[in-house]
Amino acid sequence: MANKLNIIQTIADVDLKSGGPSRSVIDLNYFLNRTNMVIATIITQRDVTTFNNIECAHNIRAIEGLKFANKLGLPQRRELNAAITQLNPSLIHNHGIWHMANHWSCKAARSQGIPYIIQPHGMLESWALSYHRLKKQVAMSLYQRSDLLHAAAFVATSDMEYRSIRNLGLHQPVAIIPNGIRDLDHCSVAHKTNMARQRNFLFLSRIHPKKGLINLLQAWAAIDTQGWMLNIAGPPEGDHLEEIQDEIIRLNIGHSVTYLGEIYDQAKDTAYANADIFVLPTFSENFGIVVAEALSHRIPVLTTKGTPWSDLVTAQAGWWIDLGVEPLKRALAEAIALSDEERRAMGERGHHLVQRFDWPIISAHMSEFYKWLICGGQRPSHVNVE
Repeated sequence: MANKLNIIQTIADVDLKSGGPSRSVIDLNYFLNRTNMVIATIITQRDVTTFNNIECAHNIRAIEGLKFANKLGLPQRRELNAAITQLNPSLIHNHGIWHMANHWSCKAARSQGIPYIIQPHGMLESWALSYHRLKKQVAMSLYQRSDLLHAAAFVATSDMEYRSIRNLGLHQPVAIIPNGIRDLDHCSVAHKTNMARQRNFLFLSRIHPKKGLINLLQAWAAIDTQGWMLNIAGPPEGDHLEEIQDEIIRLNIGHSVTYLGEIYDQAKDTAYANADIFVLPTFSENFGIVVAEALSHRIPVLTTKGTPWSDLVTAQAGWWIDLGVEPLKRALAEAIALSDEERRAMGERGHHLVQRFDWPIISAHMSEFYKWLICGGQRPSHVNVE
């Protein structure tokens, strides 16, 4: 126990509604603590009661909850500094940027002489930087640039995200480590060979302008979708769900499009099990954990070049298309025209593709990265210093 690396992971919140990073950080923490190298603790601004529920669900002992007193004030910073001092980590792994919880974590690390790494989780991608551009330019000037420049290293989940980090003039080491996937061996869905049944596309992600749902609806309205349903699921953000519902009415496609609401656990597994094609028409993703999840369920995936999933084409497991309505129309029509047998074969190839995202493998790579940063020695092959 004494020889294990003591690591703190910080993240603004672990609410499942917040998207992929909340889930991936919880899972990473769980599997890090199962290695023989790391004791990992999460600090988050979620309140202690909610966080302890997650702790019980994931059977992770080394989790600390931190209830920040307010968004910007000194009580938040004092609590964070006290928690870090008490835990006395060798390294802080900061998940995300922009949020004050992330900034105070970087400030606390610098004030206590603790090295920190930043995993931006797509927040440095060009689309993300252009969304609410003025606010981010102000934040970059006030504190975010300094936090980035003083980081000991970065974690990118893909080559695409690695290039985004380098494009900002950041020269620190970058470990390219994808997210992992739990339960990679979902059963095949033999019932999908019934010729009489309805076929289903599934979109499952946050209902956010970044995800490209307006483009998807316009493409859907322009093709023959007889016998098919488009199921949309995920937590809404802002008023975008209302915009989506208005667009469905405007396009007169309510008979073939439905919103399943926010779905988790068994309901999410059921949605995957009923899906014939998974579609994510996003403008920007650093990884796209739902793509990997769909592939693990043996579902072909249709997504855009806003994601790093070019392997879909090389593995013949789906479509990786240009942004826009026209490419979506062509790909949707092509997917519909395939036979059940062809789609099932694509799903099997996709299932094989994602086996490399097994969490024990991912957590081992992260542990090696931590050890190299703290102890030195030979640089791991997944760490780029160029």
